[in-house]
Amino acid sequence: MDIAQPDDSDAALLARVNEVLDRKANPSIAKHRGAVNAESVEDGIVFLRMSGGCQGCASAAMTLRHGVEEILRKDIPEIRDIVDVTDHATGENPFYTGTPGAVPSFTRLIPAERIGWEDGQLAIDPEYLAPCLGLTPEQLQDGLAGGVVTIETKPSGSRTRVVVRGPLRSWAADVLPDGTAREVPPPRPPSAAEQAQNTLPRRIREHLEAQPAAQLPVTYGQIARAMGLYAPGSRRKVIAALETTMHEDAAANRPFIAARAVSRRKLPHKRFFAFAAATGRGAQAGESQADWHQRLLAASLSG
Repeated sequence: MDIAQPDDSDAALLARVNEVLDRKANPSIAKHRGAVNAESVEDGIVFLRMSGGCQGCASAAMTLRHGVEEILRKDIPEIRDIVDVTDHATGENPFYTGTPGAVPSFTRLIPAERIGWEDGQLAIDPEYLAPCLGLTPEQLQDGLAGGVVTIETKPSGSRTRVVVRGPLRSWAADVLPDGTAREVPPPRPPSAAEQAQNTLPRRIREHLEAQPAAQLPVTYGQIARAMGLYAPGSRRKVIAALETTMHEDAAANRPFIAARAVSRRKLPHKRFFAFAAATGRGAQAGESQADWHQRLLAASLSG
């Protein structure tokens, strides 16, 4: 039997991709009332679009993307890249407005009006970015102001990689000099084991766990001295380490041990409250900041 040699033209590759999708992927996807098709191919880059019940469905989209990519790359290894052009903000189950989950595994074009360079600075529309992080625009702004949401940009060849990490999810994009941008899978955050290697958060956690309840809360200055930190900036190091424990506790769904530490004003740093609010542990109706802290402190002692 003769084996046909693959045609390298984009038109031929588009036909091959859709043939493979219809034969190997769409029969299963149809069970979820959805479909995935290749819209175009440019220089070996395949542009896919999901439709129907799979459009925007967080759990289905994640499974389908991994499965579809595996199928296509196995059958057509000459594919250079796979780009998801689905509008996941719409559809029957909007991907970014459901419960927090995994981020897209395909790269996805970002509308030009949503991201770009302004006076040498990268600007991202908060209305676009916030849902990607599982936040509202207001929560995003508060998170940025409080240090709960972080933005990192660094050159990557001719591109600029931007990584935004929030309390629930992360988001990343590659931006070209002309402003063209694509979402990409964000780098993996540090594992629990890697975070444990950061000895100051671990030592502070152990110190707070060892304190009798009657002596809590303790001040940042007291913690710094207990850690042997006396140089200028020691309080900032303690606050940053406590913020690390909050990330760890949020990931493990534990009470915040950082509630056991306060400033000389007898309240935690503003970042404590910003992070608590961003992770669904905000103030209750009519609750003062002091009462809010006391509630979280009590939870840390009973947990």
